Order: sequence, then structure tokens, then C-alpha cells
Amino acid sequence: MGEAINTKDNRILGKAMGEAINARDNRILGKAMGEVINAKDSRILGKTMGEVINAAYDIRLGKAVGLVTGSTADNTIPRNR
Repeated sequence: MGEAINTKDNRILGKAMGEAINARDNRILGKAMGEVINAKDSRILGKTMGEVINAAYDIRLGKAVGLVTGSTADNTIPRNR
């Protein structure tokens, strides 16, 4: 879900990540929601990595989320491999 607090023009787009626990073949793909707090015009796009616990076959794919706080017109899009 998207969440905006105390903002004038904020757009927050996100998809919650899937979760799998104690499975033999787990694949978890997800996108974390962007978060903007007290900004006038900030756009945050991010993908969190999937998490697998106690699985025999683990695949983890992810990109770190961008973070902008208290700014006007910041675009933070990191590309972590």
C-alpha cells in the first residue's frame, strides 16, 4: 500500500512483497512501497529483496529502496545489484 504523511503533492506506489516460510521450493518477489514524509514534491521508487527462511532452494532478488526526507523535488532512485 502507499502511504503519505503531511505532504502537498506526493505520489507513493508500492506492492507488498510475498512471504514464504518452511517450504521446499520458495520464490519470493516483491516491491516495497515508497515513503515520503514532509516533502513538497518527492517521488520514491524502490524494490526490496525477497526473503526466504528455512528453504532447501532459495532465490533472492532485490533492489534497495530510495529514501527522501524533508526535501522539495528530490528523485532518489538507487540501483544496487
